[in-house]
Amino acid sequence: MANDNYLVETVNTLLRQGEYKELDILTLSSGENVRSEKSLGLASMINSIKTRGWLADSLLTVSIRADGTLRVLRGNRRTLAAQELKRIDPDAFARAFPSGSLVRCHVFTGLTYDQEVLIRNDHSKDLDAKTLSDWELFLAVKQYVKVGGHTESGIAIAMGRYSKDKNDNQVPDRSFIQKRVQLATLPDFVQTEYQKLWEGTKSDTAVRVSDIPKFAAAIAADVKADRSGMGVSPIDGKPLEYSAGGGPEFLKVWNLIMVPTSTEAVEAEETKETAKPVISHKELSSKIGSFEGRLIKTVLRAVCGETPVTLVECDTICLQLEMDQRDMNTIAKYLGADGMQNLLGSARNAFPQTETAPVASETPAAPVASETPAAPVASETPAAPVASETPAAPVASETPADSELVPANIGNDSAGIVASETEAKPATGGRKRHKQ
Repeated sequence: MANDNYLVETVNTLLRQGEYKELDILTLSSGENVRSEKSLGLASMINSIKTRGWLADSLLTVSIRADGTLRVLRGNRRTLAAQELKRIDPDAFARAFPSGSLVRCHVFTGLTYDQEVLIRNDHSKDLDAKTLSDWELFLAVKQYVKVGGHTESGIAIAMGRYSKDKNDNQVPDRSFIQKRVQLATLPDFVQTEYQKLWEGTKSDTAVRVSDIPKFAAAIAADVKADRSGMGVSPIDGKPLEYSAGGGPEFLKVWNLIMVPTSTEAVEAEETKETAKPVISHKELSSKIGSFEGRLIKTVLRAVCGETPVTLVECDTICLQLEMDQRDMNTIAKYLGADGMQNLLGSARNAFPQTETAPVASETPAAPVASETPAAPVASETPAAPVASETPAAPVASETPADSELVPANIGNDSAGIVASETEAKPATGGRKRHKQ
């Protein structure tokens, strides 16, 4: 049985090599990253570095090429964000890097292009990395195809595209990877249509993933009929080799898919006009009250346009929460279970709080009518509520439990880089896993 895990094992071996040194982050190059500018989400990362500084345990993976170029293989998002912060706000950059722009790196010298591709595109499931979009995943597969010599199963495992059987064996999703491998061999103008599909919507192009084998089979048939044949491009009508999409079989398939008949065009237009989203904004809005978490409510309201808070701001909140969780996990690991419980107990005693009840309604209760508000009683122990037949509504100054989370709630020492963006140096001989 073939070892489908060979790519991951090769990366493990590579990552045990190299050396650790400090490099100037402003001199690093981040070319050939498969992630799009939109996917990188630089705005939130810049804000994280700006508010929390560059974390000491952030480790970049860098290849020193023969021409002296320092090419980042892992950590492109952090590198680009730091460089952009330097450009737009030099003072904030100086505060984030008080000791200068030198950062800790895992440095390799003399890597081949093939080895760089393996390290850069390793997205196996045990690597804590941001998920690739459909188009980015294809670009990563395309780099494997460019290098050559890799099996579809091996690429699937390296990209984290596998399931587990009842014996906990990895079962690669060969069908998924096979279509991307086929697409990588198709003409650029075909790949452009799939970029429209994966980065846009289905209405932006007529192609579908199921069409990839049809295009590949058509070109194979044309080349088999005449390896050196010349036809015309379906895009501009210029001469084009059969192998590049100029053959008669390919043109036939292309026209069937890209140029529908008049009846098909009418039906497609009617479907487009009558098609409804899976759930409308109105339906989504009506479901917000069924959730108890304030963050999910804020995100849904942002989607529905019912709040001035934007999705970018919601993303900033999520980053802050994830960073806080990472810090809490670090503290718990340092103190141990008993120490953490003692710390929490002391903190709760020092800052007693009343629990917020689940939200019963989207509309906060009306404030209590009163001519003269009663002054609060100074006491170390909160006074028990007065018994009453009719429970009093919350006073106007209280914040309803269902109030929205907004970015203003984030303190300067709370927002930060997502936990998956930072990793500590592993023990000698262990696998170094770093996010690109």
